[in-house]
Amino acid sequence: MSGDPANPADAGFPFPAATLLFDERTADYLRQAGRFPAGTLTITGSARLDETAAAVRATAPTEIARVRREAGARDDQRLLLFAAKEREARRWLPFFVEAVRDMPAVHVAIKPHPAETPDVYLGVVAGTPNVRVLDASSALARLLAAADAVVTVNSTVAVDALTLGVPSVTIGHPNNLTPFVDAGLMAGGNTAEEIRAAITQVLYDQVFRSRIEQHRAPAAPGQAAQRSAEAIARLMD
Repeated sequence: MSGDPANPADAGFPFPAATLLFDERTADYLRQAGRFPAGTLTITGSARLDETAAAVRATAPTEIARVRREAGARDDQRLLLFAAKEREARRWLPFFVEAVRDMPAVHVAIKPHPAETPDVYLGVVAGTPNVRVLDASSALARLLAAADAVVTVNSTVAVDALTLGVPSVTIGHPNNLTPFVDAGLMAGGNTAEEIRAAITQVLYDQVFRSRIEQHRAPAAPGQAAQRSAEAIARLMD
């Protein structure tokens, strides 16, 4: 980040006048590892996450019951939401399906990525009664409100779910979410056995679930968009 002493023309990394960040952990990392000047970092949160969280909290119990029925889950089943790009998950999908096939108390709703179609999943889930592929246009917030846990590869849906108190399983390690697994905030695995153990942990391990609950964002509506606008306006003063 510093200039090259052997090159007088190298002034070092051109720190932005302002960097808008999601949370304090990110700011601390940039201060410590990146040596960003503290005055250039502003924590604003995420306007997109604020919107998702508000929609999740506004989902009534009757609507949650409807979402579960549409996803194919029985009243006595836990609902897993699978949200990932099929092309990223393709290598590990057969292991995931094998894992949940032997878990009749679990039902999986696969939400295809908007850039993909449900057809890409049909071959791998064929003959698995507790897995249903939904339409790509299915509302994510409604599904998050109804889900007991999320399964993904690299999707930021897992990070969003963490702030909502919904635990996640990630497959296909190593990936961008592996640090969350290492920190004990998500569960992960690659083989059918590992994935089954991870699903069991996020659904039934009360110590793990209580740890995730501690990371739930405050119920009050977020003001990320306003904070971001104010930070930009200050640059124009």
